[in-house]
Amino acid sequence: MKKQKDSRRKVRIRNPFLLNDWEIRRTLLVVFIVQAAVLIVSCFAFLGFYFPIVQVPISFVYLTFIPGILLLRTLKLHELGDAKTLLYSMGLSLCLLMAVGFVMNTFLPVIGVTDPISFVHLVVILTSIVLVLCALSFIRDKDFSNPVYVNIAFGTMSPQILLLCLLPFLTIFATFLMNIYSINSLQMLLLLIIMAIPFAVVFGRIPQKNYAFLVFVISFSLLFHTALISQYIWGPDVNSELVLSRLVLQSGFWDATIPVGTNGMLSIVMLAPIYSLFLNISLPWVFKTVYPFIFSFVPLGLFTVYRKPVGDKIGFLSCFYFMAYAAFYVEMPTLARQSIAEVFLVLIMLVIVESSMRARDRSLLLLIFGAALVVSHYGTAYIFLIVLALALPITYIALPKVFNATKTSNMRTSRSVTVFTAFFAVCTFAWYMYVGSSATFDKAVTIGDSITSNISSMFDPSVNQPLEIITRQFGLLPSIERYLVPLSLVFVAFGLLATLLDRKTEFTREYLGLACGSFVFLILAAVLPFLASQMNSDRLITLCLFFLAPFCIIGLIRLLGLFSSSTKYITKQEVPRESRKTRAYLVVSIFLVIWVLFNSAFIYQLFDQPKVGRFALDNNVDFQRLNDQELASATWLATARQNSSSITYADVNKAYILYGILGHAINLYVVNLELGYNFTNCYVFLGTYNLNTNTVFVGAPAGSPVTYVSTHDLLPDAGVIFDNGGSQILLAS
Repeated sequence: MKKQKDSRRKVRIRNPFLLNDWEIRRTLLVVFIVQAAVLIVSCFAFLGFYFPIVQVPISFVYLTFIPGILLLRTLKLHELGDAKTLLYSMGLSLCLLMAVGFVMNTFLPVIGVTDPISFVHLVVILTSIVLVLCALSFIRDKDFSNPVYVNIAFGTMSPQILLLCLLPFLTIFATFLMNIYSINSLQMLLLLIIMAIPFAVVFGRIPQKNYAFLVFVISFSLLFHTALISQYIWGPDVNSELVLSRLVLQSGFWDATIPVGTNGMLSIVMLAPIYSLFLNISLPWVFKTVYPFIFSFVPLGLFTVYRKPVGDKIGFLSCFYFMAYAAFYVEMPTLARQSIAEVFLVLIMLVIVESSMRARDRSLLLLIFGAALVVSHYGTAYIFLIVLALALPITYIALPKVFNATKTSNMRTSRSVTVFTAFFAVCTFAWYMYVGSSATFDKAVTIGDSITSNISSMFDPSVNQPLEIITRQFGLLPSIERYLVPLSLVFVAFGLLATLLDRKTEFTREYLGLACGSFVFLILAAVLPFLASQMNSDRLITLCLFFLAPFCIIGLIRLLGLFSSSTKYITKQEVPRESRKTRAYLVVSIFLVIWVLFNSAFIYQLFDQPKVGRFALDNNVDFQRLNDQELASATWLATARQNSSSITYADVNKAYILYGILGHAINLYVVNLELGYNFTNCYVFLGTYNLNTNTVFVGAPAGSPVTYVSTHDLLPDAGVIFDNGGSQILLAS
């Protein structure tokens, strides 16, 4: 009886994440059902009946995974596992969406279609392409069938898994409390839970089979605990991305001639409008939700790359170190184009270390994902190209000599990346010089000229950002934090050296070459003038950590091993190996907790100290965001000056956001308040912080630091024309 009762509580189903391994007829049945559902909800939305709880998830799955699944079947790529299937299908789908949008925008106007990027045309073309892919996958892959089944046992789920499943909901509810009631207790609790997770992993409280899911949950929680702050998008770059994608959405056409660097990024001008049209949500919410969700898969891809050479536990800790870096969840939600580019970067890494895929398929995927990275973000493309250029001689000249000297065995190699590097370089320069805006290529040339012309001043803090940060006067907490990144990079250097000197390593030669190239690039960024500041030091570190993160954990463990050996030699006491290993992992966990405390601004919130990341924990901190009253005021201003080209001034934090509401891709109608301006015949926007403190955060001429000044002193003659209690619009005449 007991056996029968247990069997009734279990349900055996095909693994939905491995749809490309099902029987072809069942795969196509699922595709047809999703396709039909998208068409039905779209028709209802067109008639005025909108069901977001249905349309948003169905349309998202349709756009993000279905084309990729069909392409995987067409290419006969099977038995990849859950993570790789999700990542490859997502990457191929995003590539297809950008390519289809670009081709439609290029050729449909030739036959008289003036609005190619419109909902009707997109539905017709994408539906047709999906049907063609269905036919191709059936013809090429109809004989394959190896479905994987999973058992769902009701009532037997472990408490750890339930807690992990609740973390995303806790994140959403925590940001709701912050936005509406300014209560940060759940945000703080969320960070405390995340800080406790490395200890749970180290002491075996979470099974290794759940590490991949755990990485995704942490990634989602960290990203959305900042991305969902405010009812509107925040940060500078995403607002310029919003302006350009809005132009495409409003006109139904992408004007490639607009001389703005971001305008050449298909990740913005194609993906954002397509998702907005199919999901039937506004562009700001596409950038607040869809892009961070897609980006949250990047650590999952990194874990898939790391786990094979270093094992599940170190792989997880490496991903945690990468995710806990502030740039991951404080800057990336404001850089939509870079978030998409990093998806393709991790896919390139996956393909490079792939050992079971045919060489032909590996080369094809490298070309596809490389081209997609180029059209997604110029900064990421240029940085990765430099890393590739540095990695080639290291991989094929230096490393073989090192391995011969150390007699390293079992050095696995994958297909040469030389051809891929050449293709990537040609694709990068061709796109940025001839198709996208040449402003991105001009900027790269300008950076190169600035470096070469100031090479003799490399140790001058005014042109060397890392040196300026090290020598700047800080308070106690920032003084401690500024050494955390260099300290972690010391661990990286030691871990990389230890791995290179190992007689047996599971890393491929190409991966080690890319890691060494990344580390050399970081050294160059630390010494060459203007390189770190012009290319954003946080961005450089984040991208290099793609390849270097595992070596931070390895280096710290090896250093602890040396310390343990020294202690044994001095005290003459033998410490059991398992005990040494547990202690090492415990120290790593403590380091990661300190890493989170400072990067998340948790400790700054406790001691009420200024920190950029505190905006997610304190609504009273002045930051680049709008509250509800400020958003209402900005919306009123957009209507009041709809047919006017009058300039609107705002403080440094608010001007970026207003640009997304009032700005134009060519004519800049929103400008920072600065000292020394004569404010006449213009609007001035004041936010809640400005009203409460009677100050504005202004810029200053000649590169002087920004500062707070009295509103009355800066704007003595401006009159209030709109006031809703939390924001004011002034008119200076």
